[in-house]
Amino acid sequence: MNAEINLWNPHVQQSNEFSLAQFWMTGDNNGAIIDTIEAGMMNDGYQSGCYNVQCPGFVQIDNRIAFGATFLPYSVYGGTQTSVNLYVFKDNVYGHWWLQVNHMYLMGYWPSSLFSFLSNSAVRVTWGGEVVNQRSGGQHTTTQMGSGHFAEEGPSRASDFQNLKVIDHEQVLREPRDIHVVVTNPSCYNLLRHNDFFFYGGPGRSLNCP
Repeated sequence: MNAEINLWNPHVQQSNEFSLAQFWMTGDNNGAIIDTIEAGMMNDGYQSGCYNVQCPGFVQIDNRIAFGATFLPYSVYGGTQTSVNLYVFKDNVYGHWWLQVNHMYLMGYWPSSLFSFLSNSAVRVTWGGEVVNQRSGGQHTTTQMGSGHFAEEGPSRASDFQNLKVIDHEQVLREPRDIHVVVTNPSCYNLLRHNDFFFYGGPGRSLNCP
């Protein structure tokens, strides 16, 4: 699976919230998600659970990029844009899931032995953003998603995902099929989809997002 993700530094309101941009690959059993692989970026005040190589399982073979480190430089609103390309694929020899960054750094792999349903293939891929909203004081969080601006602001202002691809059993990258757009709170964060990319994000709490 592939995505080029626009890099921003979204504001996070408090220590038990986060804002992330990533893709999810899932294996499920009759609609119940059993396995998942997630790759992307997070501005994390949450500090709970385990990410990167804090959890046992992922085998890192290239240390030129530190998991959990900061990607720099960030994109500039109305100015220079930066992005990172993430590519996850399954090898046909051992069945491991490999992570490649920016078309050149083969970072490591999730062994096939970690999974039940993903040991064969993924049934669903999701690209997008997510925030934790603790509704402190009974209000929606000011934690931003993406650039902190709505999707309709477009290039260099809204955050984006580009080069969305899935990979088949022959290791060929193909266009996604049966696409569904899910936006859970459009007055706070939204999304505009095009063929193989989309703009997304938002500021969180505002006059329209109390």
